[in-house]
Amino acid sequence: MGEEVKKSRPAPDPNSAKFKLGQIAAKAYSDAIEAKARGEMVGWCASNFPVEIPETLGLYVCYPENQAAAIAARGGGERMCNISEGEGYSNDICAYARTSLAYMKVKDAPEQNMPLPDFVLCCNNICNCMTKWYENIARMCNVPLIMIDIPYNNTVEVADQNVRYVRGQFDKAIKQLEELTGKKFDEKKFEHACENANRTAKAWLKVCDYLQYKPAPYSGFDLFNHMADVVTARARVEAAAAFEQLAKDLDETIAKGE
Repeated sequence: MGEEVKKSRPAPDPNSAKFKLGQIAAKAYSDAIEAKARGEMVGWCASNFPVEIPETLGLYVCYPENQAAAIAARGGGERMCNISEGEGYSNDICAYARTSLAYMKVKDAPEQNMPLPDFVLCCNNICNCMTKWYENIARMCNVPLIMIDIPYNNTVEVADQNVRYVRGQFDKAIKQLEELTGKKFDEKKFEHACENANRTAKAWLKVCDYLQYKPAPYSGFDLFNHMADVVTARARVEAAAAFEQLAKDLDETIAKGE
């Protein structure tokens, strides 16, 4: 039998929403690497931490969860998990955590490298594993950990004392970051970051709704890839605009019956 001829992929359209979203996620990593090389402080941030705060302060942050997902998607997950399990971490804990903790030891993953942190930002409204995982990152790198604690709420209504409690932690986190980095918080910039984040979230939810169609105009893998932009850049206007364009493109695809 003759050798199979692989079909070349068409060049991506630089004007497409998909291409723009891919560039946004990639730029978040490259910007952080360049900032570190310039001597600026770079943080590691949990996906559930209010990213509008570091965005307002003009801080560069990377996301261990996104890094772990990228490493796994490119075939390095098993290798990294074996490293962390060799250090005594149970294989029952989150594979993202094991991959990240392995990175803390070897400090290199060709699938997705990112600069080591000067501070760590965490929030506990996802799982307890994340709290201990990020505590370990801070301990292993000997850097400050800024934690926001979200009280559990099992009703639709939120008690005023809980609102004050969380607001107080936001204020403290801002002050800690100002003292640590020497940068000042600007309320107007914060409002603008929140506006962008709300635009991004609204467009993202609209994009997610298209999975209800049979067949859907895009795959679950596309959705997972775009989650990186929601995490890393939701407070940036370019992310909001790209997701709005993607929603519009999907509208047109459905209308055409493609």
